[in-house]
Amino acid sequence: MDRNTVFSDYWEQGGYRTDHQPLPAFRFEIAPPASPESLPPSGTGEDTDPGTLNGRILSCRKCDLHMARNQAIPGEGTARPRVLIVLPPPGYDEDDRNSPLAGGARDFLSKWLAAVGIDEGRVYLTNGVKCRAPGTRPPFPGEIAACAPFLEEQIAALQPEAVLILGEAALAALGGGSLAERRGKPFFRNNVFHLATHDPASVLTRPELKRPAWEDLKILRDFLTHG
Repeated sequence: MDRNTVFSDYWEQGGYRTDHQPLPAFRFEIAPPASPESLPPSGTGEDTDPGTLNGRILSCRKCDLHMARNQAIPGEGTARPRVLIVLPPPGYDEDDRNSPLAGGARDFLSKWLAAVGIDEGRVYLTNGVKCRAPGTRPPFPGEIAACAPFLEEQIAALQPEAVLILGEAALAALGGGSLAERRGKPFFRNNVFHLATHDPASVLTRPELKRPAWEDLKILRDFLTHG
């Protein structure tokens, strides 16, 4: 299949739980992040050890999002990724399945990675915000800020070659800015290549985003190929 046809027009309906009203104003406190430690393989008993990064994410109560979630979602993938992918906050399906990305958007992301020659076994997926928000609302700025240190620790611990940022909310967790202005423009943070583009769910529902997202992914492919 021609790589440019990867953005196929299908959508498996997922979404968010709608039986919650927005929560009261958030509260949070951000402690200075501890020195990065290696992340345990997903599914091991070390995941819940409060002394590990994953354990601290799972037990986090820095903001009120912990009251709506089934669980926090640290992420999944290899402990030595070429690419760390920062995703939008989890929705109902992700929270239910304990996965950073689920449904049609997950299938679509797999097609993206295959199209640019990225081995899915060399990827780590995580969300900029680790807990789902109630209803369909996006996370509040304070909730994003509460989670941001976890993401910074993950990047430092996993030491990926590149960070792919998918969507406005994911970009907000890494310093913010407008996705319209920053997408497709590589930048370096702490000597790590970063690139922002549209998230898979948005591309699936807005066909006009397919071409820009594909052009951005080619930039990532070229960096991984040639450095």
